[in-house]
Amino acid sequence: MLELRQALPYAEDTKVTVTAGSKPDAFTVQLVNTQVNRTVTLTDLTMDPASPDYAVSRIYTAAPGPLQLTALDVSGGAGLVPVTGEFPMLTKPVIFAVHTGMITYPIASFVRIVCGSPVLRRRYRAKAAEYLTACREAVAVHDWEYRETSAGGGYLIWPKEQPLAYDGCEQPINQSLGLGQTLVELALATGELGYRRKVAALAKMFAGQVAVDAGDAYQWRYWPMGGRVYEGFAKTGSPETDVSIFTPSGGPARQFEDISHGAIDVEFAVRAFRAGLGFTGQDMARIARTYTQNVATTDAGGLPAIHTTVAGTAIGAASVAHQAPRWMQATPWDPGVHQHCLALYNRYQPTPERDGQQAIGFGWLLANVAYLNWGVKYGR
Repeated sequence: MLELRQALPYAEDTKVTVTAGSKPDAFTVQLVNTQVNRTVTLTDLTMDPASPDYAVSRIYTAAPGPLQLTALDVSGGAGLVPVTGEFPMLTKPVIFAVHTGMITYPIASFVRIVCGSPVLRRRYRAKAAEYLTACREAVAVHDWEYRETSAGGGYLIWPKEQPLAYDGCEQPINQSLGLGQTLVELALATGELGYRRKVAALAKMFAGQVAVDAGDAYQWRYWPMGGRVYEGFAKTGSPETDVSIFTPSGGPARQFEDISHGAIDVEFAVRAFRAGLGFTGQDMARIARTYTQNVATTDAGGLPAIHTTVAGTAIGAASVAHQAPRWMQATPWDPGVHQHCLALYNRYQPTPERDGQQAIGFGWLLANVAYLNWGVKYGR
């Protein structure tokens, strides 16, 4: 009768309990989320659209609330009261463009490398063709999310009614550029104008988001400046005219980009520059200075440490320092990037066992050690 929708991740961590209300046509709903330790209780709701306690209207008025809750009446106007009991919530799947990009980027890189080598083509032609098809199909899944500004900047949105927070809004910068990494490789491997145009448009968007600071380095935000989340948006009074179904009002959110997500932005920018599809040498030098001037630091004891954002805010924990080598693409423009990342790893000596992430931790550790080894060529 009543579809309850929680925009927080991991909806299955929320238990819904329906009990009888204080009136015959009323009911009470309690939602308890163990992931974030939040509880929402809504008393004496009704399914009567004319009542001030109509469930959909009361929930809409309170939205987004602690659990980012909205509701949809699916009763068909039966005028009944929902049955009492406990009910689970189920997570609807969403394919995130940034995850597609991070998974397919190295696969597409393999395709580009094989296509550029007669020796490798003789051995890996069939596998490269298989991977190319897979990457094309994966990227195409997100075509419906791609948009361009009137000035030609490319970006991704979460289309309205996509079941997640901030549907109807622009995706964070890193999530657009995460897919852009794969598009760079496909542009180089195939030479197709469609891929090249999208890369150039994404590069133009990112170039418009960065600002030069007093140290001639770049700073930028997590959410696109001028976008709906960055500026904030309010309810209109009706889901039909609201920006977002699952987050009727939100923002403004103007935090600086963190160094982990920022690494995706940096790697895209470097790849687009090397492909001749965006940015300049000056841009690359400023991105490198973002790391050496804003991100790299020392702690009170003079030991190598790292700030948490591209603007040089608070010093981060060891888990933040472990992500530093993902900026290694910038080290050709400043060897200090490699030198500082290596110093961080010499200090913290991360291992999957120490971090208690044996299954998932080894992936980032292996990748970052590879980045450090690659950076030796430029970091001396």
